[in-house]
Amino acid sequence: MKYNAISGFPELMPEEQVIFDNMLDIIENIYKLFGFIHIETPAVERKSLLLAKSGEEKEIYTLGRHHTQEEMPDKDGLALHFDLTVPLARYATSHMENLSFPFRRYQIQKVWRGERAQSGRYREFYQCDADILGKNDLNLTANVEILTAVATILEKLEVGNFIIKINHRLILAEIVKYFGVNENNIPAVFRIIDKIDKIGIDKTKEYLCEIDKQNNIRTEELIRFITYESSVDETIKHIEKMSVDNEKVTIGLNEIKYTVKNLKLSGVSEKNFKIDLKIVRGLDYYTGMVFETNLIDHTELGSICSGGRYDNLTESLGKKKLPGVGMSIGLSRLFLPLLKKNIWHKDKIIIGSDILVIPLTKEADSISFETAKLIRNRGKKTEIYAGDRSIKKSLKYANKQKINTVIIIGEDEMNNGTIKVKDMETGKETNIKLSDLKDKNLELTTIIVNE
Repeated sequence: MKYNAISGFPELMPEEQVIFDNMLDIIENIYKLFGFIHIETPAVERKSLLLAKSGEEKEIYTLGRHHTQEEMPDKDGLALHFDLTVPLARYATSHMENLSFPFRRYQIQKVWRGERAQSGRYREFYQCDADILGKNDLNLTANVEILTAVATILEKLEVGNFIIKINHRLILAEIVKYFGVNENNIPAVFRIIDKIDKIGIDKTKEYLCEIDKQNNIRTEELIRFITYESSVDETIKHIEKMSVDNEKVTIGLNEIKYTVKNLKLSGVSEKNFKIDLKIVRGLDYYTGMVFETNLIDHTELGSICSGGRYDNLTESLGKKKLPGVGMSIGLSRLFLPLLKKNIWHKDKIIIGSDILVIPLTKEADSISFETAKLIRNRGKKTEIYAGDRSIKKSLKYANKQKINTVIIIGEDEMNNGTIKVKDMETGKETNIKLSDLKDKNLELTTIIVNE
């Protein structure tokens, strides 16, 4: 029986993994640049905790013992986490007394969701999260910091033009009520609006009518209002024209105005963000500003980075209020589709070593180990060829691995106390003294001229 990878659980080839790891490094370094601290949480959480925050039991993978076919011995049952925000809430409330607030953390781990596997959507994938938690209070600078980090990362990843779509749940709730939605139906209406770009306007109208049995919702006006598109300033005026004079709309608008103003001061171009009144975010724990990010030239990928403000997430855990704002980059979902389009030029990636040492005889092994040690001590990735002692096969291996510099050690080199350096691109060969390599006063680039 042939065993292939399970659908929805991607695995990468070595050259793909190199690119993926480089992207992880970029994301991690920018998180550190913004002062976020790295943590990890277990892949397994209590099922009751995850269900309380997702509401989608079918998407959660539970754990069981093969022998008994029963769930793991915990009164709640155990399951794999579907995101990293709920584990963060549990982590922060568990360790509250030992954390400094505002607590800025980043977390890069795999998550699992029992979704239908399809292009760009997986059952196992990496999320790269950053969040800022306050203790009882968290001011709006945190919102701006999160969005600025999003823009910085996407620019460094070189994924092309992007747009961060911003909305506010307080404003959206008042909009739908203004157009006739009953307070009790707001969650259901939010779920429909959240899918409007996927299902289209006609289906959206149909689903809204199914909820609105008494024809109270002014469906046409509602859809026309939330699908309005213009500049940030014009969209703010569009919201203000709704003539809803209440505290929630005022709070939401003031937060958006503050965010927009300070994003510009933080160096984020207005071409990279806008207000989109259709943005909801599916998870119920968001309470304020929410956002989703799309690649302009690759809209088929959907949102590749999303997040928002959540002020009540930890209260349900029976602890103090820890308001937060965060983002999540679904790197796996972004990576593979763009890789197929050769965005990062896979053919130019060096898979492994900078230098390959080739011992042509068993007697040359000892010198090869010493040579590799001396080069590694100078910071170059170096490997010793462990295959057939054939110059043809070893050079073929170097070409396949895109290793430009090889060091050949045979009988002549051993007798002369030298090593032969070959530039795989030009074919140039140079004999150098092994003693020069041992001289710490000599730079490696001086000794190995091909470097």
